[in-house]
Amino acid sequence: MPVSIQSNTRIGHILTRKPSLAAMTMRLKISIVVPAFNEEKLIERSLQSIRDASSIFSRVGWEHEIIVCDNNSTDRTPELARAKGSLRRLRTHQSDLPGA
Repeated sequence: MPVSIQSNTRIGHILTRKPSLAAMTMRLKISIVVPAFNEEKLIERSLQSIRDASSIFSRVGWEHEIIVCDNNSTDRTPELARAKGSLRRLRTHQSDLPGA
């Protein structure tokens, strides 16, 4: 049985009907986070594969972004990811603790 709210018919209407798929997806934003450390050999191909696969998000109206979190790489990983517009720097501190 549908819920009815007498004091505000607009709220009552929202609660008694199912939202459309289009209404639900319009508010959705997908963030694809790619952790990277010295991935110079694979980062460009990996980002292209992710872009190809995530193109479906655009087709259904979902906003999306690809973020590369570079963990202080010493190779060209940051440069290559930046060229693709996906780089965010992640700065970490090395721990002296065993297993950390």
